[in-house]
Amino acid sequence: MKSNAKFEPGRVYKTHSLPPDHLPEHVKLVFMFGNPMDIALSTHNMINLWGATHHRNLGSNLFVENDSLFYSDTLQLHKHFDAWFRQHSFRFLSIKYEALYEQGTLDVLNRYLGINLVLPPFRQRASDWRTHPQREQLLQVYGNLHESIENADDVTIWPPRRT
Repeated sequence: MKSNAKFEPGRVYKTHSLPPDHLPEHVKLVFMFGNPMDIALSTHNMINLWGATHHRNLGSNLFVENDSLFYSDTLQLHKHFDAWFRQHSFRFLSIKYEALYEQGTLDVLNRYLGINLVLPPFRQRASDWRTHPQREQLLQVYGNLHESIENADDVTIWPPRRT
């Protein structure tokens, strides 16, 4: 998300960027974070599925699964959480993914956005790090971040940092 980006009122933008330096007053930003081990597994499954399908569509049998995120934080989840989970020059809301469907979280989200948001039906994650063969490796790479996220509030409205 570029600091000099133009944000149109009423539009929704999705990004995986680090926080900008500033945002216009009308922008209502939501930072969503969640269990890093489940994120890594979901990403691994989808990248490998898309990669295999893409190779197959191109008539290639050279696809090789990428397991690197089991051995290092290639998604930079630590960096993003540390960069986002603090005050900035703008007001924003942070939500723990695992608490998104709880009524209290939805109430705060709706008040923050000024709308009555209706979410699609809840779907349980297909992946579960606790039963995955790479469980110990996931804990080694993401364990500290997992603990920080477990200890974080489910939903927080962050006021702008005083300058």
